[in-house]
Amino acid sequence: MNRPPFSAAVKHLIHLGTYLMIRLETDPATAHLAPSVAASVNDLKRHGEAVEAAGVETMRRLAARDAADDRADACVSSFGRQLLDHFGGDRSGAQYRRLLPDGVSGVSKAPLSDELRKLRDLSAAVAQSDLPEALKKLGTALGEAAEALSRAMGEYEAAVREESLKKGDLKLARDRWHTNYVRTHGLLVGLFGSTARADRFFKSFHVSRPAAEAGDGDAGDPTAL
Repeated sequence: MNRPPFSAAVKHLIHLGTYLMIRLETDPATAHLAPSVAASVNDLKRHGEAVEAAGVETMRRLAARDAADDRADACVSSFGRQLLDHFGGDRSGAQYRRLLPDGVSGVSKAPLSDELRKLRDLSAAVAQSDLPEALKKLGTALGEAAEALSRAMGEYEAAVREESLKKGDLKLARDRWHTNYVRTHGLLVGLFGSTARADRFFKSFHVSRPAAEAGDGDAGDPTAL
């Protein structure tokens, strides 16, 4: 039996398992072995689909997080422009420097966790200031943007954790598939008393060099689909 490597892509394992299942089903002497192979194939399919769905959800949450970040950046940029107009374009004033010591980019270009903290601090500082009402409303908007960003960040991080869990489940399903694949071969050898005859139930597997070099998932991440 030409056993595929553990790193083979899930789609290849499903194809190999399906081939074996049909070969077993169509021989009355081996039909009783088909259900366990079918179960391992379906198990692999289910967990592979779960990883794919989790990956899509992670991208959705990442996009939502980045959109929330863009909205927060636009909000702080608008506040910075209006604050500067209020002070007649003078960035050197004490109140301007207290609110935006590093300018707008010091907030918008900071790592997300730092940006979130700075947005909250800025919003609180504006609320306690004696700035005009229009600027205070922008300060409130900054706080709302910060909380929207915080929610989006949390949802993205939760999606990443969930995807990681699903990948762990897929690795276990892959292990079960391999165990049953080898076990079935042993049962066939015992049934027929011939390794060569048992081997005929298994489709040969090989990785072409171009496919391997193209990163087809056959020799890398064991969660590759």
